[in-house]
Amino acid sequence: MGIKRIVDTDFWVDNKVVDMFSPEDKLFFLYLMTNPHTTQLGVYPINRKIMAFELGYSLDSVSVLLDRFENKYGMIRYSAATSEIAIKNYLRHSIIKGGKPVADLLTKEVAKVKDKSLLGFIYSALIHDSGINETVQSLLPLLAPYSNENDNDNDNENENDVSYHDSYDDSYHDSTDDFEAFWSVYPKKKNKGNARKAFKKAIKKTSLQNLIDAVEAQKQTKDWQKDNGQFIPYPSTWLNAEGWENEVSADDVQEVLPF
Repeated sequence: MGIKRIVDTDFWVDNKVVDMFSPEDKLFFLYLMTNPHTTQLGVYPINRKIMAFELGYSLDSVSVLLDRFENKYGMIRYSAATSEIAIKNYLRHSIIKGGKPVADLLTKEVAKVKDKSLLGFIYSALIHDSGINETVQSLLPLLAPYSNENDNDNDNENENDVSYHDSYDDSYHDSTDDFEAFWSVYPKKKNKGNARKAFKKAIKKTSLQNLIDAVEAQKQTKDWQKDNGQFIPYPSTWLNAEGWENEVSADDVQEVLPF
């Protein structure tokens, strides 16, 4: 018999979930809360390949969803270094009665977490919540040493808000689709993770269309076509160097021979 995980029925009527979640978002978040790798703590090891296999999604789709839930919604944190995930408000909902056996289990699960910054992440969600279970409250001193003040940016606004979705930042620009459009036209597809980070900075300085136009123009240059593209910079390097500002002259363009 499988382990039971608690999902509050209010999830389906939560205003933020109703207004902001796509059908894929709902499935993905329910998967994160109830998949067989979960722990009582809400921090557990899982890698992208396993998620893709169990959901029937592509690796790229899983990466997009992880990015969305971490950087847009602020509901999770994923450690690529240790392949661990932390669900920010999990402990608010997952423990009803608690008690010493549950406290002992949570203590053991804390010790198993490899990336300790994930413990600070969930601590930041609990420290301002006066309505959490007593067993969860007793866990806070164990989590406190891993806290980071930078994780508290959104927690002071709604201290008693127990929504699954209480960290959404309206000022965040969802650049996921824009990045995929850029990625599809860039000729050297290397280090996608670094490219995505560089893109988020670049898109604040210029438009997607400018980036695409610049890439298409520079694709025609002698430097980018030489030796089968050997000298094309990695996309993250190009973005960080503001490569879209590079001027392309007629002399730079590779002559196309008629056939």
